[in-house]
Amino acid sequence: MPSRVSLDDKKTHLDQLIAQLTVEELASQLLVISGNWIVGEKSDYAPYDQILRLAPDAGIGAMCDWYPTHHAHFNSLQALNLEKSRVKIPLMATGESLHAVFSNRQSVFPQSLSLSSSFDTDLVYRVGRALGTEARSIGIQVCFAPVLDVAKEPRYGRSQETYGEDFVLVSHMGVAYSSGLSKNGALSDSEAALPVVKLEEWGFDGFVISDWWGLRETVTGHLVADSPADAIRQWLNIGGGSLLYDFAPDVISVAELVKNGHVELATLQKRVRKILEAKYDLGLFHNPYLPEGVDPNAITLSHIPLALEAARRSIVLLENRNRTLPIRPSEQRINKIALVGPFVDLFNYGSYTGVWGANPTNNATTIRQGILEQLARAGDSNVDVASAWGANNWQYNAQCPIPGYLLSVNGSAGGLQATYYHDTKFQDMAFQVIEMPNRDWGLYPPIGLASNSFGVVWEGELEVPVSSEVDGWIGVGVTPKTTARLYIDSKLVSQSDDSNPGTILREIMPYTYTAEKGTGPPPGGSEFLFTPGSKHKVRIECEVYPNWPRSSAAGVHSRVQLFWNLVDRKNAIGQAASAASDADLIVLAIGAAWNSDGENGDRATLGLSTDQTKLAQTIFELGKPVVLVLEGGRPFAIPEFYAQSAAVLSTGFLGQAAGQAIADVLFGEFNPGGRLTMSVPYDVGCLPVFYKYDFLL
Repeated sequence: MPSRVSLDDKKTHLDQLIAQLTVEELASQLLVISGNWIVGEKSDYAPYDQILRLAPDAGIGAMCDWYPTHHAHFNSLQALNLEKSRVKIPLMATGESLHAVFSNRQSVFPQSLSLSSSFDTDLVYRVGRALGTEARSIGIQVCFAPVLDVAKEPRYGRSQETYGEDFVLVSHMGVAYSSGLSKNGALSDSEAALPVVKLEEWGFDGFVISDWWGLRETVTGHLVADSPADAIRQWLNIGGGSLLYDFAPDVISVAELVKNGHVELATLQKRVRKILEAKYDLGLFHNPYLPEGVDPNAITLSHIPLALEAARRSIVLLENRNRTLPIRPSEQRINKIALVGPFVDLFNYGSYTGVWGANPTNNATTIRQGILEQLARAGDSNVDVASAWGANNWQYNAQCPIPGYLLSVNGSAGGLQATYYHDTKFQDMAFQVIEMPNRDWGLYPPIGLASNSFGVVWEGELEVPVSSEVDGWIGVGVTPKTTARLYIDSKLVSQSDDSNPGTILREIMPYTYTAEKGTGPPPGGSEFLFTPGSKHKVRIECEVYPNWPRSSAAGVHSRVQLFWNLVDRKNAIGQAASAASDADLIVLAIGAAWNSDGENGDRATLGLSTDQTKLAQTIFELGKPVVLVLEGGRPFAIPEFYAQSAAVLSTGFLGQAAGQAIADVLFGEFNPGGRLTMSVPYDVGCLPVFYKYDFLL
């Protein structure tokens, strides 16, 4: 049995721990285990022994893609791990938190590139602190953020994850964000490449984690390693630490590397010591458990004002001719405002958020919702607000979540009434709650249910926001092992079965999908005629079954998505032009979403999608004053539209408060002060156009 180790002195404590650990136990501290590998079919930890079969007494060193929904989930696994471990070392949970904790149930702040437009390190610090608090509330102690890349190539899909093209600004923003995270007992793991110099020379006192499959690609892609063992050898000897999903949780390779002298035992101990130092600094050795009184939902609600502040201060005013903004209906004699474009009534958060970069939908607002609320507060409800999407945000019919302000129960907007059942036959009722029917339950059933086999029925009323009849789509998307049926006015409209791969589209679909199915219905969707001012009774019946074994967090969590698509299948642009033809002012909301720009979604050009370009051309030909609202995580090379706009707002990805923030700026409740952090080229042929650091010469 290992001896008891004193916690009083950090150095002594770690010295004694390291001395007790076998090579296999040291190796286990390096491995990051996926939550999908540990959480079993019944949301228990039955797979634990199988995953740790090669070193059953070593315990789990770290977890990722876990995102517990309740303190009991975290605490029970932590207790099991300590019980099974020969040397009692608590596990450490890691997770994504770029601008939202990747639980997909908490706050969504502006994407990094948008937030950097504030040029406000105090704001960035407070956002980091909020996200650190939310992460820690569900047990996440290490956050994979911020991204410190310098965005010199605007066609790169992940430019949105950076703080822009100026390394000085990136440095200040990165320090502010990381400092905010660390104030809440959450460590920051900046996604920077491992430098060839000794990190200690830079004052670095942490440990380095490989990116997902980063080491695997040295074998299969870059061909600089001969085998997994060779990749691990190079990694450890150059200064690497934790291994994130690179290879199977195999401690044997590390043990053999030490046995054969390819990695010195002292080197392995040094790498593990850095990880244990982090665990000590996080307080895990003193108290490895989450407090029972912690309430992640209450913490999330407390951050609603900060999300709005951050969104407002991230908006950049690029143009304002003839004092078009702020909109003053009475003074400007505006009787009708036309809202045109695929983003007028859509959530658009960017990468590293929920499904489609449009979830979670709680606490979120759209532009149309924000404008209607602004007009109501100002006593201008008599202003006619017409709405028409006119085009998809990319080259196929998307699955767009229905906003909560258009869903109601007994006249109260904000969602539908959900009735949860312990069974899939809708007989053994568990509880009821008002919520959005866009859920990501993760690896566990909803709180209050004992099993991942359950049923849920949502009921309420749907309000249609169109200004003319739209022959569009409506439906429900699900993940594998989940079924859903959508009834409109008691008639079955669409259904999704439990077959693989489910009916929820991935964020970045391949070109073959666009070519083959671009004009077809969204998976899980059916044709539906939306009429102006209509209201419909809605009922969704959903059956959820255990989806196990699981292979990746992103594709297999139990999810359901109520969606529609309000792009008319026959004459979308014509309808938009008709809605705007007699308007006194047009708000044109166009740009890009995660389904075209993001990870695995680079661009060859910097314009708009073909359909959006045609829509914009048609709208500008009307000769009306147009306020151009650009959404997306990159610059747009559209000089012809900038030149014709009465005003231009660059909004990027503003997070959950986007709709309210944009409306506040449009109507003068907030004066935009953001500045661009990436240069906007006239044309893609002008690249590169990034800022030159002449002052260094």
